[in-house]
Amino acid sequence: MASPVGHGLIGFAIGRLGESDGGPAGPLFLATCMAFAIGPDLDFLPGIAAGQPALHHQGASHSLFVGLGLSLAAAMLLWRGAALRLRVWAVLFAAYASHLAVDLFGPDERPPIGIPLFWPLSDATFLSPLTLLPGIHHASATSTATGQWLMSVFSWVNVKAIAVELIVAVPLLLVAELRQRRRHARN
Repeated sequence: MASPVGHGLIGFAIGRLGESDGGPAGPLFLATCMAFAIGPDLDFLPGIAAGQPALHHQGASHSLFVGLGLSLAAAMLLWRGAALRLRVWAVLFAAYASHLAVDLFGPDERPPIGIPLFWPLSDATFLSPLTLLPGIHHASATSTATGQWLMSVFSWVNVKAIAVELIVAVPLLLVAELRQRRRHARN
């Protein structure tokens, strides 16, 4: 599982790639894309309130159906015009799904192993046998207490994992930026 840094940068790159003339663009759109890419991990908040941060992590928020619904709701609430809403919905869903894809190809050693991609249709969890990123270490069990969880989050292992995420995400950001500059140069 990646950090909010890695998820957010990938969401920003997706937003930048999704910007268009007369379409979604600007700081609000990019910030929304980043929020959608980080959003599934907000499932830590109820666990933090309960004193066990990992209690609800990798639950329903890590589902394609939740991503579809939230991105549709945001597109309908924040943007006007059917064609624009459709484009915004697609890009926001891509940002949300990027989180799921990164988690799918990350390490996971805490039960339940994997993410429930097809919740509520199925409680089955999925995890690729191929690991692409080192992942962030935060809890060995869902019952891990907040203090122990915080100690594991702020570790050198996680600093190294974030460095790897930057090595992966920065080229994506550069490609997105170059594509936008070329598009603007043609207009």
